[in-house]
Amino acid sequence: MSSRNVKLQQKSNPGQVVQQATFYQGIIPSPEMMEQYKEVDPNLPNRLVQMKEEESQHRREMERRILNKSSFTEILGLILAFLVVCGIAVLAYFFMINGHPEDGKWIILSLTGLVAVFVTRKFWKNK
Repeated sequence: MSSRNVKLQQKSNPGQVVQQATFYQGIIPSPEMMEQYKEVDPNLPNRLVQMKEEESQHRREMERRILNKSSFTEILGLILAFLVVCGIAVLAYFFMINGHPEDGKWIILSLTGLVAVFVTRKFWKNK
């Protein structure tokens, strides 16, 4: 929150010229602005502060929900990836024990390549 009053003074020949500019940036209005709002409606400053508090609480709640859902989807993705890898490994095993060892070998090599792509992608993404 910041408030800045800038006064520019210029001296001209006959007299003095004064310019004033006010810049305010913050969550709630400055105390001077609150006094002006109070002149319009005595309850307005309290309602503004309450509105900002509720908005802040809502924002924090939404951020918490996003973090929870993000964690859940990441864990779910890991579990499903593990199940897929296990399923493909079992498929390769069945190929090998049923007289197709060459096909089973290629399934395992394809699975290894797929895992390598995903692992290295995460590695390079974090750098």
